[in-house]
Amino acid sequence: MRLLATATSKEEIVKGLEEMTGGTRDFVLFAAGSHSRWLSAYHDGAKKYRETHIYTIGNPILGEAMLSLDLTTGLHIPPKFLVLAREDGKGTDITYDLMTSVADLKGNEELKKAAQIVDDKLEAMVKRVLA
Repeated sequence: MRLLATATSKEEIVKGLEEMTGGTRDFVLFAAGSHSRWLSAYHDGAKKYRETHIYTIGNPILGEAMLSLDLTTGLHIPPKFLVLAREDGKGTDITYDLMTSVADLKGNEELKKAAQIVDDKLEAMVKRVLA
């Protein structure tokens, strides 16, 4: 987020992203938080919640491809993941929205293609994480 807040050119954003990812990853972590922790604190620890974490990830280059076509896609860019411990304690579930299903594509084929690229990269990342 600091890179995006301080960059003054496309080149600076691309270079910074390549430095962060080593040129080998499609996404960087923007933010992370725990819903279960604050919910438990809200109830003074009297109520426990399953581990629930939210991760906001992104790629300014992929985001620009969608946002430059329709700024309302900013509601879903950058994407988020919800990681929720299963009730039986055996594993986790990962939930995320596909850009092609949540963004208002307005029949715009170019926007649909950009959203599909994000979807494909999100799916590939999830498969790598789960492998």
